[in-house]
Amino acid sequence: PKIIAEIIWSRICRFIVWTIVVYYVLFLFMGLVTLVSEWKNISAVAAGGNHSIGVMSNGRVIAAGDNENGQCDVKSWSGIIAVAAGEKHSVGLRQDGTVVAAGDNSLGACDVSGWRNIVSVAAGAGFTVGVESGGKVHITGDNSHNQYDAQGFENASAIYAGDFCVIALNDGRAYGFGDNEWYQLDVSVWKQIVSANGGFRHSIGICADGTAYAAGDNKSGQCEVGSWTDLGLPQKAVRYIIPLD
Repeated sequence: PKIIAEIIWSRICRFIVWTIVVYYVLFLFMGLVTLVSEWKNISAVAAGGNHSIGVMSNGRVIAAGDNENGQCDVKSWSGIIAVAAGEKHSVGLRQDGTVVAAGDNSLGACDVSGWRNIVSVAAGAGFTVGVESGGKVHITGDNSHNQYDAQGFENASAIYAGDFCVIALNDGRAYGFGDNEWYQLDVSVWKQIVSANGGFRHSIGICADGTAYAAGDNKSGQCEVGSWTDLGLPQKAVRYIIPLD
C-alpha cells in the first residue's frame, strides 16, 4: 500500500507540474492569456465580472481573465480611446465615435454596431449604454430593472453603469435609472460631480473639489468614503451619504 501511495502521489505531482508548464507555454507564450502585471503603455482600463481590459497608447486593446463568453476577444480592435466592461462582455469606444463589443450577447448587450457619434460608454450586467455628442442616451441589452428609462434623458455629458443601473451626468448633477433596491440611485443630492461609477449595490461619485459621495449598500463599508480627499483635485471638505439599512 505504501508503494502504491507513493506512485499515486508521484503522478499527481507530475500532473501539477505539467499543467503549469502547459499553461505558461501554450497560453502565455502563445498570447492566449496575458498577465496584467505585464501590460505596458496603458491609457485606460476597465474591470468586468471576471476579466480586465486595457487600452494601449496605440489604440489597441488587451485583455486578461475569464474568456468563456469571448469577452477577451479584443485583439482585433483598433482606434480605441475608452473601454467599459460588463459582467460577461467588453465594450470599446473608437476615436470616430463608433462602438465595438465582444462577449455574451444573449440579451443584446453587444448590439452596438449602429451607434454613431458616441462620446461615452458604460457596461453593466448584460447591457451597454452610450451617450451621443448631443447628449442623447443609447442603451441595449438587459432591461430587467428598467435600465432603459435612461433613454429618455436627452442632455447627458457622461454615462456610467452599475450591475443593474445607469447614472447619467449633466451640469454637475447625477441622475439614476434602474435598480434602486439598495438606494444606490439616491444621487439627486450630489453636486459638482465630474465622474461616477456603479458597483453591484452601490454607487460613487467624485466632486469637482476632489471629494466623494457614495450611496447604496454599505454592509461591507463600500460607501465609507468620508475620509477621501484630493482625488486628483484640490483638497476640500468631504461630504458623503450612506443610506440607513
